[in-house]
Amino acid sequence: MYNPDIAVIESYRRQGQILQEAARNQRLSELRKHQEPAKQSKSARSWANPLSFLGLRAHQEPAK
Repeated sequence: MYNPDIAVIESYRRQGQILQEAARNQRLSELRKHQEPAKQSKSARSWANPLSFLGLRAHQEPAK
């Protein structure tokens, strides 16, 4: 049986869940914004020196 009161309560509950999820996504995106520059500079450094993963400088000759 359809109960209009329960339907209203359910719609408010769903709306509350949507708002909570939106607020959570907003906080996560704010956190990501603060973390982005560090990640970008690290990847930029590794692109500038492709041998960095070997512990070498780009201008050094590898040990023989």
